Amino acid sequence: MNVLEKTRNLSPKFPTPNGERTVYHISPLRRFCMWIVFSPLLLFFSILLFSSSRADREFGLLMCAFLGTFGLILQLLMERTKLTLSPAGVKLKQTGYKLETSWENIVGLRLDDGSEAFITGAPLTGKGASLLAWASNVGVAGAAFYDERQRELLQAGQLIPIEAFGWHFKHGNLAADIVRYAPHLRGILESVAAQTK
Repeated sequence: MNVLEKTRNLSPKFPTPNGERTVYHISPLRRFCMWIVFSPLLLFFSILLFSSSRADREFGLLMCAFLGTFGLILQLLMERTKLTLSPAGVKLKQTGYKLETSWENIVGLRLDDGSEAFITGAPLTGKGASLLAWASNVGVAGAAFYDERQRELLQAGQLIPIEAFGWHFKHGNLAADIVRYAPHLRGILESVAAQTK
């Protein structure tokens, strides 16, 4: 029986029966970079609150309320983004979708900076995989978010992008947790670690 046949009907259950799981949130820099951008704007509009002109004060108050509310909503959305590892498998939860699969279905890892991802043997199904396949060609100002190989894997439903958690490979325990739950991926992680030394 090949990997595709063996994993087709595997659906990990979260939380796991024994409750063992490790949850990662997006990197601290990604979580707070929005505030680095918004802070100068908030400061500027806060200064308008002390203007002698009533129109300036009202505009400053309106902009502070808008930026503060928008920032808090974005912060809440980012806090909901998480990667859960357990003995049953991997689950990526983002606002609007989730991707999950068993460790047996993870056949590879992509560990290039900014392009970290799990590669699956059997295609993922569901709303999350469909949404990512649809969005795989999206970009900004002619620059695609994903390279050609990522787009191929996303369209095939065989990629779980975890670049938002890449910080945890270098500064956290993500690699160790992957090996703990999926020893078959040890060789890939060790070869990448050897190349970066």
